[in-house]
Amino acid sequence: MHKNILVVEDDITNSTLIKKALTKEGTTVEQASDAISAWEKIQEKHFDLFIIDLNLPFGTNGFEFLSRLRSLEEYKSTPAVAITAYISIFSKEECLSKGFNYLVEKPFDIINFAKLIENLL
Repeated sequence: MHKNILVVEDDITNSTLIKKALTKEGTTVEQASDAISAWEKIQEKHFDLFIIDLNLPFGTNGFEFLSRLRSLEEYKSTPAVAITAYISIFSKEECLSKGFNYLVEKPFDIINFAKLIENLL
């Protein structure tokens, strides 16, 4: 079964690394640099998993994006992974209480990250 992942990350290096690590047969990884472009992609196709940076540009942070996403019936229980370099600002408990399934601190081990995503799919 084919799976679609959306990475919402404004750092192109991180986004590209994640895409390379997760793209394999049966998995497509789309990239969006902000919530606006992510919403455009959601209108075009269905996603099975979201990887969302908590500190997004242009006024909408990762929590707000996920809240809006969770308001859509089709995404109420879709796995969502928060990623952030600001681990001292955002706690795991806060992320889980606001609808994320996991919080991953940057920089992260890409192999372990890929295993986490594979398990969620």
